[in-house]
Amino acid sequence: MSGWEELGTDPEWMTRRYVETPLSKVEQAMAEANSGRMEIPIRGRAEEFVTKDSGEREQYDSGDGDSIRGKVLTEARGLITGDRNNQYGPPTQDFLRTAEILNAIGYRRPGGGNLQPHDVAVIQIALKLSRVTWTPDKRDSWVDIAGYAGCGYECADEEVTDGDLP
Repeated sequence: MSGWEELGTDPEWMTRRYVETPLSKVEQAMAEANSGRMEIPIRGRAEEFVTKDSGEREQYDSGDGDSIRGKVLTEARGLITGDRNNQYGPPTQDFLRTAEILNAIGYRRPGGGNLQPHDVAVIQIALKLSRVTWTPDKRDSWVDIAGYAGCGYECADEEVTDGDLP
């Protein structure tokens, strides 16, 4: 009996589920842009370009020399090094607890091994990627992806140091 049969699921569900979803539309738009069939407007200098973010307007360069990408990373840094350690403990411990809970209820890594703390970061990034596919202008999702990447790397680094990774 295959794992799919054991779970009572169909491995083709994802293909059918995502045939006409925003993700397939994004892939189609990317293919059109790459083929040169799509017209992409050019908008002057980067510091003049303004984008809308969930009702907020923000310039790419606010004059302080910090780009919007720098601001996203700065915000993520503040979140992962701030008060959350006091609320939940360091991400290495928080993600370890989460991995242990997921392992206890039967979730496994590909190949059957137990989930590790860095896998929790990968799962969280996957969740945020799903959300950003639906609402690409949601700044919070981009900030969280950057934050989970930092936490995931910290977990992986500790796992290598402790000898927990294969």
